[in-house]
Amino acid sequence: MSYIFILQFIFFGLAFLTSGILSIILWVLFTFVILYEVYIFYFRLSSPWRRLHFSLMMRYATIAGRQMELAKRTGKEFSIREALGILIKSAYPHIDNTEINLLIKSAKEKMVKFDDKEALEKLIQKNNPAMDKNKLREMVDKLESMLKDPEKEKKGLYIRYVIAEIVGRDYGEKERLNYINAVILGQAI
Repeated sequence: MSYIFILQFIFFGLAFLTSGILSIILWVLFTFVILYEVYIFYFRLSSPWRRLHFSLMMRYATIAGRQMELAKRTGKEFSIREALGILIKSAYPHIDNTEINLLIKSAKEKMVKFDDKEALEKLIQKNNPAMDKNKLREMVDKLESMLKDPEKEKKGLYIRYVIAEIVGRDYGEKERLNYINAVILGQAI
């Protein structure tokens, strides 16, 4: 991201110091760089769940990397639950371990039971009114089978459900469902 700032600074400085066609070209380049930055920030900050998702995923990647290295050095197995506990603690520094465990348990229960099935169907149908009901049912059933898969922890769904709980806690149930929908559609990478 810093190279964009450098380009901005160079284009602005040169456009300001030059004249004629060269100045016009540099002002146009400066404008394109500004528009690119606006696009990037809008995409990242346009909805409440995005403000949390990107920062929490970066934190989780760091935490998981550290935990894996620690597990490798000590000869223990990597614990996703411990990594998620540290992630929640980083999001809520003053939360106690009981609340952390309740949040993780709630995420796991909602994922395994797929409590959001009907609400997600309605949200997907609302966002895509032209979608065939059979195709919608097929998509939701496929998602439900993925959530019941014992390998789901390796697919990152558990992590995203914990993040969904954090989103729900901060922004409400509607935004939590929007986040899960974005996960399903591949918008929350």
